[in-house]
This record gives sequence, C-alpha cells and structure tokens, in this order.
Amino acid sequence: MDSLTAEPVEAMPHLAASFSASYPKIRSVEIPETAPGIMKAWGGIVQPFSNDETARRFLRAMEDEKPVNICDGEVIPVESNRRHWADPLLVGMNQLCRVMVLEPTAPAHPHAYLLDPAYDLAFLRANRHPHSRWDRAIKIDGRQMIGLCIYSAAEFIYLPNVEKSTQFMDQLLLYVARHLIWLRTRRLYRMVNGAETEVYVPRPGERIDQVVQHSEFWKGLWVGRFARFTTPAGHFANIRPEQECWCGSGIPYGLCHRPKEGSAL
Repeated sequence: MDSLTAEPVEAMPHLAASFSASYPKIRSVEIPETAPGIMKAWGGIVQPFSNDETARRFLRAMEDEKPVNICDGEVIPVESNRRHWADPLLVGMNQLCRVMVLEPTAPAHPHAYLLDPAYDLAFLRANRHPHSRWDRAIKIDGRQMIGLCIYSAAEFIYLPNVEKSTQFMDQLLLYVARHLIWLRTRRLYRMVNGAETEVYVPRPGERIDQVVQHSEFWKGLWVGRFARFTTPAGHFANIRPEQECWCGSGIPYGLCHRPKEGSAL
C-alpha cells in the first residue's frame, strides 16, 4: 500500500477494566512543539511479544486470518504447529518498543509514532515500508518522524463499551508486532534494468545498519490483511459520502478527501 492507506482491525474486543491496567508503561508526556492542534500526548514502552515462539504463532495467525487476543499489552495468538519459512528469522522478538500517541481535537482519531526501533526519514529512504503516513510527519526529540498508518477509519469502528484509548493502543500494538516481523524478514534488493533483484539475505538476528546504495532498498514481510480500499479510486467508489473518511479526521468522507480524490479520477 502507499503512504495513505491502512488496514482493518484484527484483534478480539479488549475487555480490560481500564487503559492504565492494560498499558501501565504508557503515560502522559509533553506535547511536541511541532504538533499544532494536539490536545494531549501519551507515550512509553510496549512489548508485543514475550518470546520468539509467540511471534511465530502471531505470524501464522495473521496469515491464516485467525483472531488474536490482546491481554495486558501483549498479543496472545492461537496455538499452531504449522511451520513457516520465516520462523528461523524471528529471533530476539521480545523487544521493547517506544511509541508516542498524539490526540488532536475531537472528532479526529489519534496519531501514532514509533520512536524505537527507528522509524524516521533516514530509515524510510532505504526501506520500502508499506504502512506509513507521510502527511503526519513531525519532529519529535529533534528527529523527523513519520506517522504510522494503523487502520482505515472508514473500516475500523470503536466499540462503545471499551475505552477508545485502549482500543487505539491495541491497534498500535498489532502494528508494532507486524513491524518487528517486517524488520526481521527484510531482504536487500537492487533495481537492475527496471527489475527488483535480490542481492542480500541477512542471517537470523543479524544487526542491519549498513548504508545502502542509491538503487538499493530493503523489503520485508508484512503479515495480515490489507484494507479493502487502498487507492483514491477505491475510496471514491466504495466509501459513501456520509461515511467517516478513511484518513481519521473524524468527519464525513464527502466533506474531507472525497472532493479531491474525485477530481483526480
């Protein structure tokens, strides 16, 4: 997908009593000066996987389109004995990740950022990551950071009996889980005569920090379903004018992206 698309919810409804009980390491933080219109910021540490095997089960659950439970800020996938080609690459998956969430004025959806492992402009120049929001790029701690494309607001509907902040964090947790798998399964490609040619496959657990050439880039495995409508033409044809816009502005599509996307067809 391009930088303005997202994917539907794939988590089971969260039954936690409160946001603080579900994500005790996520707390209120200072709003970045480069983020106008933001009413509140919260951030901290998430850890999607307790061990490598959990990550491997999560990958298989996503590919098999099976539900994934989330309990106390950790993904709990169903058991599976099926093996996957990426299993040997998923090592060190109990990684701690630092995130930040910015809450704009209502009715807009929150914005999310992954601060560690790095997800900034320098990272993206050599990595063809499929789920970024370049339109939400801001500076955080002096670094230019790109927003995360967590879900399509035209498809994701908040449950009325669960805290919205908890549901948003559940979606962010699933995103980070997929991102860690993407990082571990990256392969280096080079454009040769207009075609993508694989030039390097990292060893399991290998640290990847080398500088790539201008024509080279990394691509990895992104697991799970994509949003049903991922292009302006798809949005225009399938999202009703009165339906919430896919971008997360919280206003109807007909008053948001529809005029622009329709005029471009």
